[in-house]
Amino acid sequence: MEDSLISQDVVISDSQTENNSYSPISKLYAELLGEIFVLAKTSTKSYSVEPGWLNVAGVCQTWREVALDTPRLWSRFDVSHVKHLEWASTILARSGGLPLMIECTRPLNLKYLDILETIMSHVAGLRELDIYARPDTLLSLFTSQPSTFPLTQLRSLSLTQSKGGEGPEPDRSQLWLQRVFEMPMPALQTLKLVEVVLPPDIPAFLNLQRLEIATASIKVTTILSLLRDAPYLEELLLLVHPFTGESVGTTSPTIIDLPNLKWLSLASTRFDTFVLFQYIHYHPSTRIHINMTKPFTPWLPQPDQTMQNFAGLVSHFASSAEATKIDSLSFLNNPTQELHLKASIGDTPSLDIRCDAVSSTDVGPTFGLLALLPQSNIRSFRISGLSGIRREDWTDLFRQQDHLQELEVEMVKEEFPQMLSKSSEDEPTVLPELKRLAFCRCLFVVLIEYLKTFLVERKTLGIPLDELKISKSGILPEEVLELRAHVRVDWDGLTYNDPHEDDPRSP
Repeated sequence: MEDSLISQDVVISDSQTENNSYSPISKLYAELLGEIFVLAKTSTKSYSVEPGWLNVAGVCQTWREVALDTPRLWSRFDVSHVKHLEWASTILARSGGLPLMIECTRPLNLKYLDILETIMSHVAGLRELDIYARPDTLLSLFTSQPSTFPLTQLRSLSLTQSKGGEGPEPDRSQLWLQRVFEMPMPALQTLKLVEVVLPPDIPAFLNLQRLEIATASIKVTTILSLLRDAPYLEELLLLVHPFTGESVGTTSPTIIDLPNLKWLSLASTRFDTFVLFQYIHYHPSTRIHINMTKPFTPWLPQPDQTMQNFAGLVSHFASSAEATKIDSLSFLNNPTQELHLKASIGDTPSLDIRCDAVSSTDVGPTFGLLALLPQSNIRSFRISGLSGIRREDWTDLFRQQDHLQELEVEMVKEEFPQMLSKSSEDEPTVLPELKRLAFCRCLFVVLIEYLKTFLVERKTLGIPLDELKISKSGILPEEVLELRAHVRVDWDGLTYNDPHEDDPRSP
């Protein structure tokens, strides 16, 4: 009876295999099917404990054979998913000697140390290494390796020190990273360090193209020493709190030239980190992203220096040919949020500066930054929270924007719609190509008459608007009807700024 059941199972299995052979996907070459498996694995990152990509090996016998015979499917794996040493050895064997790409998506601890040490025994074949672990794990791992063993194939190195658990003393926490840096890495192109304490001696990475550092505190001279020996650097990303240590001036660093830099990002809690820009030279077309917190605060010793730093950064970008291509501009200063200046080409920001919202006394100087940027190709412009700007200042700015087609304004007062209309017959028309105008969070009780005058003037001149959009604003239905006599109005139906606030018209 048992033999009969086994025979029946074999017949069923053979029948299923034959049916599968008629499936269109079964006609693919094994090499092509293996490539699909690799793409399916690398296109998504799984944070599950189980390696879901192995499911392809359980579909059928053919797929299993293809999966086992595709070394690239095994050369990249997540240590977080490796539960025991035997499985690690199996994966390494199936990788077929290809360069290894090792990562972990969960912080590792000492119980994984034997697995990590087995992987590191293949250190000569590492192409990418991304380790996220506790300090004691990192210390045990790297101090157990030969310090002079070369990582000749390593292209990308990412080291993240987790904060959980009891870590070593600060001086010992540098030891594991120092041991890493003692290993020659002549081909390293990407270096990412997160929450680590950098040792005093850092080697030169002459082929480095991307450097990313996220840490609570770091010396300016430490950053400069890394940059000085990275002439081919293309991307620099720094997420730091206040730069600490000695004054940069006491060490008299030389200006560091980064001619290949294409992307520079600096985020910090203090604007004095901006000192870094005084010691690096980069091409004006470099894409810049700056995110600062509380630059305009009473403790800042030289408030004027803040504006000079802003102006210098914007002017440097404005001198590039790239700046003449910007077609989208945003200048937002929401009192409860932040100051945000962004200049983009299409959907790609070329200049992106954020910081805490400026006070009313600083609005004028920050508004002046816009005049530093080329305006002739701007097609879309968004402004917010710039009350108090004089009509002539608005007019001077918009006279440069001959091709502006879309304008979105938020929290503006009567000076703005006054600027849109001509003050005399001889005055040139402002924004002659404007087609879409949007108002958000504005009180039309003070804007409505100026806006009607503007719409009538545009119709008379033969350049009417295509659309007027009104949202989250204090406007009455009858006022909307008056505007619709002159232009198509897209209105959200709200008669006050926010559905959770009182009508702003009320006292």
